[in-house]
Amino acid sequence: MHGLLLLREWTVATYKTLPRTEWMLVIAIIVITAWLGFVPAEFGGLLAACLLFALSVSRVGIIRAISGLDARTSSVVRPEEEMLILAKHGSSVQVVELRGFVFFGSAYHLREIVKSLVVDRPPLMLIFDFSRVVGIDSSAASAMVGISHSLSEKGIVQLVVGLSPAARRVFRMSGGFDRNTILLADIDEALERGEKALLTAHSRDLTASHSFSDWLSFTLGSAQHAATLRPHLIGASYQAGDFICRHGDPTDDLYFIEKGRVSAILERDVSAPTRVRVFGPRTLVGEIAFVLGVPRTASLRVEEDAIVWSLERPAFEKLMRSNSTLVLSLLQDVLRLQSERLAFATRQIAALRAEL
Repeated sequence: MHGLLLLREWTVATYKTLPRTEWMLVIAIIVITAWLGFVPAEFGGLLAACLLFALSVSRVGIIRAISGLDARTSSVVRPEEEMLILAKHGSSVQVVELRGFVFFGSAYHLREIVKSLVVDRPPLMLIFDFSRVVGIDSSAASAMVGISHSLSEKGIVQLVVGLSPAARRVFRMSGGFDRNTILLADIDEALERGEKALLTAHSRDLTASHSFSDWLSFTLGSAQHAATLRPHLIGASYQAGDFICRHGDPTDDLYFIEKGRVSAILERDVSAPTRVRVFGPRTLVGEIAFVLGVPRTASLRVEEDAIVWSLERPAFEKLMRSNSTLVLSLLQDVLRLQSERLAFATRQIAALRAEL
């Protein structure tokens, strides 16, 4: 009698706290235990729990977001003309972000989504980001291998990013991706590869001449301004691994990169240095700190042998007094550049927040 009272109290207490399906499962296990015994009830409960898990997982979409390079870019800061091409044609490279546990039901949903992406206007490249995937079963891996081969037959380049060692083993056991599929560990590297492929495909839209003087003329709006500025610039050559400046240094120079790549590095005592941006040829570096007159917020490290020209603050102030029109053109370009970068950042944030 006392046991029945305890069971009744437990039933009333848990009915309002447990989900309906789980509560019914518990009651079913109790009934099977009383009717057939403990062992059948244990196996029955285990089977039912697996079914409930599969059902709950299937309700969570594995696709977190789908975005093009017009909404999501790598950490590489590019010249304005290249940024305009990425903004115009970025949808030709699609990034499919996956999440959660991938099993046969969700893989079928992914296949249908991929079909819709390539049916009308096949993209140049598809990037599958597995960074947020916690697991995948063999049937889902086999389905995704089929997707890979189908895309390869259509001539669509595929990059797969962020596969865990366990996921790699499952894919190998399922036959592996198409041999043309590229596996990468870092999403930023995949985005940069996508940008390079897109810019190569639209190379005819780029300016024929990429000389430093031509870029200065484009930046300042006239060849005369570029010719006036050149004598005030100080050129220097750097080797890979050199630092142009360090975090906390006074901001006394505005840098113009003619050749090579320069990374902005955050250096902290509590963690390893972190690369936040990469500046390629024909880009300005350090313009915000220079205009605001604040210390460097990051170190600048040379990634590839570079030629960098610097405009020192005394020369800048002299130009302000002698040629305010040139300085105004330079500041207008800084404003335009920041507007472009802000627009890209806004689209990227929107893409990262979007969930399907």
